[in-house]
Amino acid sequence: MNDSENAMKVLVVDDDTTMRTILIDTVSRLGYRCVGARDGVEAWDLFRADTYPLVITDWMMPGMDGLDLCRRIRGANRPHYVYIIILTANHDRGDSVTGLESGADDYVIKPYDPSELAARIGVGRRITHLEDERRRDQLKLLQAQKMASVGRLAAGVAHEINNPIGFVASNLRTLGENHGELRNLVGEYRSVVSAVRASDAARGDRSLSEKMKRIADLESNLDVDFLLDDMSEMIEECRSGAARVGEIVHNLTDFSRPAEGYDQDVDLNDCIAATLKVIGGDLAPGVVIRHVPGEIRSVTASPGHINIALLNILTNAIQAIGPTGEIRIETMQIGEWVTVVISDDGPGMASDLVSRIFDPFFTTRQVGSGTGLGLNVAYQIIEQHGGMVDVQSEPGEGTTFTLRIPARRESHVAEGALSREANHDGK
Repeated sequence: MNDSENAMKVLVVDDDTTMRTILIDTVSRLGYRCVGARDGVEAWDLFRADTYPLVITDWMMPGMDGLDLCRRIRGANRPHYVYIIILTANHDRGDSVTGLESGADDYVIKPYDPSELAARIGVGRRITHLEDERRRDQLKLLQAQKMASVGRLAAGVAHEINNPIGFVASNLRTLGENHGELRNLVGEYRSVVSAVRASDAARGDRSLSEKMKRIADLESNLDVDFLLDDMSEMIEECRSGAARVGEIVHNLTDFSRPAEGYDQDVDLNDCIAATLKVIGGDLAPGVVIRHVPGEIRSVTASPGHINIALLNILTNAIQAIGPTGEIRIETMQIGEWVTVVISDDGPGMASDLVSRIFDPFFTTRQVGSGTGLGLNVAYQIIEQHGGMVDVQSEPGEGTTFTLRIPARRESHVAEGALSREANHDGK
């Protein structure tokens, strides 16, 4: 079973080469695929680069000990659960409490009994399987969340369209009334022309003089020059309103693109721009979003899903900063990773909230004002693209989300300049 690609991967960490070799041999005989690390630093690098549902680590190690490794693993906010077993020669009960408080799930005294270790590993396997089942149920909620997002977008689009359509209808109604009055004026002018043509003695015709006076009075009362100018402005507003409706529809279509798969060649700067167009109309006047696009490679992705992830994270930031504040979005290329950094100057969060921010149904908002799934959905989308999401926050210091997605191989450098800034102030 240990040669099977489906076998659970176990990260074995011990600075003692002999003990590490024995541990790897013992665990491998149980049917697991083992990867060894000689200290906590190497183990942390391996953990960040791959998925390990089970970690067995020694306590006392140079550089980074087992407790520090536990804390880092628990703070990594991985979507899958990691079961951690600490090995130590310490027999003190207080040490076991310290280990468990640091994030370990189990605590085994060295020298260990292989049968006991096997049983404890079995417990860890069962727990990780239960967590996998929970995650599958969680994924079933993804489609429901997407539909909820579409519903919110539809409501926003209806609101956006209502304003331009309103003044188009109002202006057209006024235009119709003015048109009727101008029609009357034109009728009078036509009767004058007919009278002139019918009479060779126009100057001595009193009826013609009366008609000319009525025309002059009517033109004076109507203020024809004003009517013509007003009609011109209203027509231009109608054209502008219709163009705005077309832009809204285009932005929504560009944002969602639901039929595209995960194999598109995508520029994340374009995804950010499309998302900002959708949410720009809902920003409070005091909220500013600055997009600083860097030179990045393209990624292989579903642009519609990436846009949903960006929308959810930006919506969270907008809600966090309140009526005034700034959100800054930067893109950069770091090695083989295309990186998006979204920072806000909001109130920030305590560490206990940060550790739960990606949990499904977790929200700090009032009951009924949110599903608590937005950030969880964003996390899953980025993970499905082979990426990762990290969050850093301190009370009073704002919050920063960092999204990393592997760059598309042999992709061209996206156009963009670090100095170019696109401001969206909600006005």
